[in-house]
Amino acid sequence: MKGFKPLAIDIRAETTKTKEKAPLSCLDEDLERLIRQSLSNNKTEWLFPNRLGRKCTPDKVYEYLKKASEQVIGIRITPHYFRHRFITECAKANAPIADVKSISGIKDNEVLLKYYSHSTIEGQKKVLATTCL
Repeated sequence: MKGFKPLAIDIRAETTKTKEKAPLSCLDEDLERLIRQSLSNNKTEWLFPNRLGRKCTPDKVYEYLKKASEQVIGIRITPHYFRHRFITECAKANAPIADVKSISGIKDNEVLLKYYSHSTIEGQKKVLATTCL
């Protein structure tokens, strides 16, 4: 695995229900390093192999994360939590919508607004502060 540099991760555009591939082609150095470390310990090409060395199904990853997070922090967290949190933090930081959609795999603006946009006290204060003369 020396010299291995991940170029992209295929994620599924879950919220659009299209099941299209949505490659995430911009990986930060920390994510690349974690992927390289994880794969160097595997005897398979999969990042999340099962006991037989085959690709772990999304359902198994989902169930494992729920169980492990409940044991460690007392709260059941699903993979969708991280997606939702990522999009929320991007919105709070005023990240360009086109880039957020590209990374998250969301194709539809209506889906983004309906399911991921939330008003916050901080946001309301910021809007009011910009409109005061």
